[in-house]
Amino acid sequence: MKVNYYTVHKNEDGDWYVTSSGNPKKTHKFGTKKQAVEAARKFAQQGKTVIVYNENGNVNQVLGLKYKPAMKAVKTRSKLKTKDVNIAIAKAMETNVVKG
Repeated sequence: MKVNYYTVHKNEDGDWYVTSSGNPKKTHKFGTKKQAVEAARKFAQQGKTVIVYNENGNVNQVLGLKYKPAMKAVKTRSKLKTKDVNIAIAKAMETNVVKG
């Protein structure tokens, strides 16, 4: 199953873009990361998943993740935080290994 999501990333030209994985031609250009994230939050509010990258190209934040792990009820000694798990899921989504 192909998972569609949006990404917020910085291009070589220094501008920030919001791009759809399902349609790479569907791209929105912004001058700052803050503006791009604000626009991407609207997609997250519509139930879409948004992966936000930092300037180095690493996953920084995940918005509106559909595949929320059921970790809140589980007590564990793991040092993994929900943010870490969300980032791992986002990386798996990029490689299309998430099965729905």
